[in-house]
Amino acid sequence: MLKNIVFDFYGVLLDTVKDTVDNEMLEICASLKRRGFSLNIFTNTSFDHIHSVEEKHYFLKFFDNVISCTEKQKPSKESFNSLLNILSCNPNEILFVDDSEKNISVAKEFGIIGIIFTNIEDLKLKLSEKLNDN
Repeated sequence: MLKNIVFDFYGVLLDTVKDTVDNEMLEICASLKRRGFSLNIFTNTSFDHIHSVEEKHYFLKFFDNVISCTEKQKPSKESFNSLLNILSCNPNEILFVDDSEKNISVAKEFGIIGIIFTNIEDLKLKLSEKLNDN
């Protein structure tokens, strides 16, 4: 049973073209939070950058953990081991959303369920499929 939903920051939560957190993405996060999921950020982005975006968009309130792997970056196996240690759950209880196919591929090697992010509409469909199976 899925318990944790993990989002990449740069390119998923943060729209890199507009350099903003999309309101529709925040609505998705709010909805998932209301449904009882633990939401987490798993990123190669520094805490400083995340906090500078937070000052403008106030999105961190939805998240239980921010896991910044600036030393052992995704897609390293060490970064995914850190994720599993921090979340303290079975890999099949994690749904990971990232815009990198390589990151999703490594996550799946660990038994983590993955969604490749392309756009918000596609994410809504994929989340609906994965969470209705839950």
